[in-house]
Amino acid sequence: MPQVQHIVLVQYKQDTPQEKIDEIFTRLGDLQNEIKGILSYTYGPNSSPENLNQGYSHGFTMVFASPEVRDEYLNNETHQAIGAEILDNSYNILVLDYNFEP
Repeated sequence: MPQVQHIVLVQYKQDTPQEKIDEIFTRLGDLQNEIKGILSYTYGPNSSPENLNQGYSHGFTMVFASPEVRDEYLNNETHQAIGAEILDNSYNILVLDYNFEP
């Protein structure tokens, strides 16, 4: 069964406090305790020297054990609330998922 790599890039509004960004990313990480099958979670600010980030300031990735776990995450009320908060505090987001065999 394929796993799913979930990649999200966020262009936070310039007036979004760092404390708010940190709190959002911490809450996303806490979903690992709520949804079995989130195999990994990482996040952070852009650190690329290439200057190709097109305004995206932060990103996070998750690996899901299966497409079904990803779907559970997408339908999770806590995730949806955090997603709405990200949208309220950002100019734009970009989401890309792909399946892979481990």
